[in-house]
Amino acid sequence: MIAEIIPLLRLPKALTYFDYKIPSTLEGNIKIGQLVGISFRNKMVGGLVFNIKNSETDNKWKIKEISKIWNEDPELDENYLKLFKWISEYFLTPLPLLAKTFIPLPPLRTREIKIKKKTPPLSPSISGKDVNGVKNILQNFHDSKNNIFLLHYQNKKNKTAVYLKIISETVKKNKQVLILMPQITDIEELLPHLDYFFANKIALLHGELLKTEYWQEWQKIKSGKAMVAVGTRSAIFAPCKNLGLIIIDGEEASDFKQSDRNPRYDARIVAMELARLTGTKVLLGSQTPRIETYHKTKNSEIKLLSENKKDNNNYLSVDMGQEIKKKNFSPISSEIKNIIEKNFNNKKKSVLLLNKRGSSNMVACRDCEHVFNCKDCGKPLVYHEDATKKLICHNCGYKEVASLNCPKCRGVSLKFIGAGTEKVEKEIKKLFPAANVLRIDKDAMIKEAGDADIYIGTEFFIKNYLPQINNIDLVAIISADSLIFRPDFRSGEKTFEWVTKIMNISDQKKSLFILQTFYPDNYIFKLALKREYEFFFNEELTGRKNFSYPPFGKLIKLTYSSKNERMSNLEIFKVRKFLTDKFIDGVEILGDGEMEKTKQKFSSKIVLKSSENFTSELLEYLKNLPDGWAIDIDPESLL
Repeated sequence: MIAEIIPLLRLPKALTYFDYKIPSTLEGNIKIGQLVGISFRNKMVGGLVFNIKNSETDNKWKIKEISKIWNEDPELDENYLKLFKWISEYFLTPLPLLAKTFIPLPPLRTREIKIKKKTPPLSPSISGKDVNGVKNILQNFHDSKNNIFLLHYQNKKNKTAVYLKIISETVKKNKQVLILMPQITDIEELLPHLDYFFANKIALLHGELLKTEYWQEWQKIKSGKAMVAVGTRSAIFAPCKNLGLIIIDGEEASDFKQSDRNPRYDARIVAMELARLTGTKVLLGSQTPRIETYHKTKNSEIKLLSENKKDNNNYLSVDMGQEIKKKNFSPISSEIKNIIEKNFNNKKKSVLLLNKRGSSNMVACRDCEHVFNCKDCGKPLVYHEDATKKLICHNCGYKEVASLNCPKCRGVSLKFIGAGTEKVEKEIKKLFPAANVLRIDKDAMIKEAGDADIYIGTEFFIKNYLPQINNIDLVAIISADSLIFRPDFRSGEKTFEWVTKIMNISDQKKSLFILQTFYPDNYIFKLALKREYEFFFNEELTGRKNFSYPPFGKLIKLTYSSKNERMSNLEIFKVRKFLTDKFIDGVEILGDGEMEKTKQKFSSKIVLKSSENFTSELLEYLKNLPDGWAIDIDPESLL
């Protein structure tokens, strides 16, 4: 008997599985999906048994034997093996890399480790006025013949109540539940509620576990001891033997797509295929669903579950263009300044937030207070402090070389107006010298948030510190403008998502919310402040349709990297020319081939766009591209 075995190694693309003879001592004990020890290139490595056949293939070389069985019970059943093969074909990823990445090897020494939980079990609670809304959602879930659902929620407590009820019903049927969360901090938020109901029936799978801990949790899921598996994106490969429900919380999060390294897969897409193979139900949860996901609720591919309610909170915006007209060149508007002062006097806290990418600058003259505006549309020009040193209009695209002199008075004393965290910190300390100001970002990390009067932070602060801070009376976004002008098809979606998330935090803290912007009439900001997701969706969908972006088109992003600049240029030129000559029909090739230098490597991108599925001929060509190429199917971003 011969076993086809996938070594758990990073191998060249062309190598997939290898024939190994099943020795007589192991006859009848080798099973498909099992982990075994094999000799490969004179080393003992782990291998996954992918298939068993009766006779040897024609081969003049002597076939090696399987050395030993590492674990009697198969790690993957038939459905998961089919899933691995599908992922390999869909995302153009070698099977050995998938196996190496997602199947844990048994540790040399096994001992039970109790994973410490940061918070005690917590009983969930919802307000009386929300009970009927939750009941209606559950009724719609049970009455639907769909297998895939989108819970479009506003209140996180109501969402948690829906999750827990559906999980409980699934577990009572002796079915396992798999919950995927964007980040570990999200798991920690849900875990106390799960602990309250399921205690010893929970397994965790995420990147902060030790190898022994991960193996232990994997085995709990495989054996059925754990009925609820919770983890980040890689937990989609958890070996559930009797899967009944997959929950993907925060389905809009980019975290579910692995974009920075191979294998470049999307856990949301993988979940849909796993559900198809197993007949499992999928529940997606989001306050701001992806355009592709919400579009599927319109054609009944996904059943929409909605709270059908809208809050009456007053969310404010401040026009920073008017602030400049009032000669206020500070990144802090006079309105926010007055509220901070009031909060400080009343011993209330204020939180000032910036998007991590929001560090653009504008230019004004200190002598005559002239602002460098766009000659075409009159909006303030943004200074780009890169090699180009240009002033660019993010409204109409006008560009000009940054001048060293004021065009009005010829003065040389120019002021750069911007909203990076360090600059905001400096400005706040100047405005409020008696206040305790704390800046928290990846450049200024601390163990605890402490007891400050004014907090300044980015996404890092929002995720890791803001939930623990109380007595907040102001949550303000200092700048979100840079997000809406990112040259990416998801820029509007991500801006709406980010602003909505901060508004929700403000609601939880029962604080005032203010958004500062130079573009108060932009439809994204206007609709976000009114919580009009449906109108926003329709606006975005029109733009996507006009330019054949998802859900009306397919995308592939190709990136080539090399330490040799000349080699990078030649490879990009060769592949781009071949694609242009061979696959021009129905495929649009984006990108100008501009070379970027990052981490001592030269890299460039080619983006392929098609209104239909890419041909098998094209995918086969991409699959065989040489090392150095990164292939991103259904990229989360084109940047």
